[in-house]
Amino acid sequence: MKFLLLIPMLAVALHAGDGFTQGNDAFEAGDFSGAITNYQAQLETGLTSPALHFNLAHASYEAGELGRSIFHYRR
Repeated sequence: MKFLLLIPMLAVALHAGDGFTQGNDAFEAGDFSGAITNYQAQLETGLTSPALHFNLAHASYEAGELGRSIFHYRR
């Protein structure tokens, strides 16, 4: 439930068409590695937020990357 609430809040703060939005689209399509790639690209721009780290952590968990998942859940 928290995941669904974070998406609309941050979508306004970050520009449409960026890694965050593309990551959300990939996540919803079940493409977790694509979501991770897009969220990482967003992190590299310097526009970060707790919601971005949460979504990256969740996508990493779904992809079986537990180390990355724990790292970003703690951010």
